[in-house]
Amino acid sequence: MAFIGGREDFLDHMFNKYGADLTGSADTTTHGLCFNLTNPNGESLTGIWVDKGTPFPVLAHECLHATYFTLDFFGVSSSVNDNETQAYLLQYYIEEISKLL
Repeated sequence: MAFIGGREDFLDHMFNKYGADLTGSADTTTHGLCFNLTNPNGESLTGIWVDKGTPFPVLAHECLHATYFTLDFFGVSSSVNDNETQAYLLQYYIEEISKLL
């Protein structure tokens, strides 16, 4: 999930749709956030929020976090000697989300 927009809109959306209070993770100085929610059934939602016009390095930073959540969920390990899967996933996330900015 990717949410592009203002902080307050993002926080309202997350609370209204998922019942998730992320205000402690996204204060007024925050311009991006990666989060992972898991419900009691074990279903997982990994998402990224960035402000419209957020600098590319912030997007890359949040996308890297998302790759860890995704790989962990699927039981895929990544290491210094074996990180090609993570690199491709990072590239995909950045390409897709940058289309929305």
